[in-house]
Amino acid sequence: MKIDKVCIIGIFFSLFLLTGCGSDESEPSTPPGPQPSEVEYPEVSEDQRVSITTSLKNKDHVQICAHRGYWKDAPENSVKAVTLAIENQIDMIELDVRTSKDGEMVLMHDATIERTTNGTGKVSELNYKELLSYNLYHDGVLTEEKIPLFKDILLAARGKIYIGGFYQFHFLFLA
Repeated sequence: MKIDKVCIIGIFFSLFLLTGCGSDESEPSTPPGPQPSEVEYPEVSEDQRVSITTSLKNKDHVQICAHRGYWKDAPENSVKAVTLAIENQIDMIELDVRTSKDGEMVLMHDATIERTTNGTGKVSELNYKELLSYNLYHDGVLTEEKIPLFKDILLAARGKIYIGGFYQFHFLFLA
């Protein structure tokens, strides 16, 4: 598979931005209550799950990928969908990443939020504070889940599951 240099540079630049390097701006104010970044994600012990590296070496193991996380039991592209995929020993998740008006990388498949939340508008025209004011739907029922930041998903998934996905039409694959 041929990967173009612009895509690779974009991936590294995105990861650079995720670490907060080069940003002198203060954090935007957010609504009261625990934010996704404040949630602690416990490590998964080896007896609960075979490591990703071991899993890939096992030629008898079929790799399973969950589209938009474990969406059958949680809102698509949500923290809960990612944690359920890990708990259910899924090998990889496919997610969709978009950039909000204020430059935050968030999980959202559609360019607009109407289908998946109780809000309206384009992700690119709403800042993250505005996006946090809406809740995600699951099977037509409004949940307590919020639109997560991509960096929170990376923290929740670190060392537990592969992530593949799309960042504004560029494919990402993180191990």
